[in-house]
Amino acid sequence: MVLCIIALVVFSVLGIFSAKYRVLAKEALGCVIKTATFKPCEGDLEDRLRRGILKSAFKISPTLAKYINKYFSLLSWAFVLLFFGSTIYTGIGIYNYFAFGNCNGPNSTGFCVFDVLGGGSGSTNETGCPAVGFGEGSLIAPTYFGTHKTGGENAKVIVVEFGCYSCPYTQQAQPAVNEIIKKYGDKIQFAFLALPLPNHKFSNETALAAECASEQGKFWEYHNKLFDEQEGVKNEGISKLSQIAGSLELDVAKFNSCVADKKYLENVQKSFDEGVKVGIYGTPTFFINGKPLVGPKTVDELSREIDAGLR
Repeated sequence: MVLCIIALVVFSVLGIFSAKYRVLAKEALGCVIKTATFKPCEGDLEDRLRRGILKSAFKISPTLAKYINKYFSLLSWAFVLLFFGSTIYTGIGIYNYFAFGNCNGPNSTGFCVFDVLGGGSGSTNETGCPAVGFGEGSLIAPTYFGTHKTGGENAKVIVVEFGCYSCPYTQQAQPAVNEIIKKYGDKIQFAFLALPLPNHKFSNETALAAECASEQGKFWEYHNKLFDEQEGVKNEGISKLSQIAGSLELDVAKFNSCVADKKYLENVQKSFDEGVKVGIYGTPTFFINGKPLVGPKTVDELSREIDAGLR
C-alpha cells in the first residue's frame, strides 16, 4: 500500500501531461482504496514498482539494490511521511505568504522561495506588518491627522504615516522617515498616526505611552526611542516604557499614572479608526498628498513622491 500511495501522487501529477500515467494513477487509487478497506489489491502494481526501483538501483550499485531490498518497507514509509510533511509545510508557507507577505510568518525577514519565483503578494519588505481584519475601505487620504505633526503648517506636501510601534517594518522605515523630515523641513508637513495592531505585543501600551510623553512635550523624542528600543519593550514590557520616560527626563510618576489610566485611549482609538476607515492592510502605510505607499520605503522612494508633489 505504501508504494501505491506514492505512486498515486506521482502518477496523478504526471497524468496531467500524459494519458498513460492516468491509467497508472487510476490503478494506484484502486489499490489504496481496496487496501484501506481491507481488501486485496487487483493487479501487481506495487510489485512492478518495486522491481523497477530495484532494477534502477542495481544499475547504480548492486550493494545499494541489496540495501534497498532489505529495508524496502521502512524506506517506503519514510518517503510517505516525508512527502506528507513537506506538503503540509509547503501549504503553511503558501498561507503565510498570501496572509503576511512572507512564507515564514508575519515577523520574519528570512528567505522565502516564493519571492525568488516572483509569485504571491510580494515580499515582507513590500507588505509590512499585516493589519489583520482591515482592508475593507479604499486607500484614500486620511482626514484625521491627530496632534502629532511636524514641518510647515501651510506646506504644499502632506505626508501621513500609519505605523505600529511594535511592527518591525515600521521600525525599519524610521531612518528614512527621519531623513525626509530633516531633508525637507518646512516644505512638507509630516503626521504620524499610531495604528496598534492586535497581533503585536504591547502595541496598545506603546501607543498610549507616546501620547503620555506628548503630554509632557516630548512626543517625537519618545516616538523615536520606542523604535530604537523596540526589542527591549517586547522583552521587558511596561517597565521598559518607564525606563524610556526616565531617560528623556520626563516626570516618570506622572507618566506611569497616565499610561496606567489609559488617559489618551480616545486619541489612539481615533487614529486606529481612521486606519480602518481608509482600508490600511499593512504597516507602515504612507500617504503622500493622498497617494498610498505600503511598507517600509527608502529615502529615494519617499523623496520621489514628495518632489513630484512639490513640483
